[in-house]
Amino acid sequence: LNDDLARSLLLDIVGDGAGGFIAGWLDGRNTAQGLYAQRVNASGQRQWGPGGFVLAPATLVFPTGFWPLAGGGLLYTWIDVRGTDWNLFAQRVSPAGTLAWGATGAAVTTATGRQGFAPILDDGAGGAIVAWQDYRTPPSDMIYQQRLNAAGAPQSDVPVAIVDQGFWGLPLEHGVTGSDGLAWLIPT
Repeated sequence: LNDDLARSLLLDIVGDGAGGFIAGWLDGRNTAQGLYAQRVNASGQRQWGPGGFVLAPATLVFPTGFWPLAGGGLLYTWIDVRGTDWNLFAQRVSPAGTLAWGATGAAVTTATGRQGFAPILDDGAGGAIVAWQDYRTPPSDMIYQQRLNAAGAPQSDVPVAIVDQGFWGLPLEHGVTGSDGLAWLIPT
């Protein structure tokens, strides 16, 4: 994946739709922790440079979701602590490794408080759908959903549910009829 695995922590790996894979990892090669990715083709050759490339700026980041795109691209989300809050950002990567939504990504939400655990999926129109756990109104946990257009611009910030006793997991999947599904577990 890169030539310096000693300071790397593999986080996620997804198929690229062409017999290869895309891997994401935290990497401390430049003394600041960054989120990196590498696409490896079906022949085992690295496609995005010898050391991969930076997916998220070198701030305190926590990756939360990877979604493979047809032809070898990638969608991903991360928690970013650039300021005092935990905000969510997303990025769309082309099969060639180009960042579609700028070097710092697209802001999914920058609401006050902590946001986290944010799966992402392709919306079929060049954008993305993201759902996340949100703590902007304590003591309740909220689940929100956001659609980003093809330029990475937010289209909606919709509360989906209030869950007073916490929850686990938040899988987001395409339905067979073209609709999207969201589910969560509530501990008893």
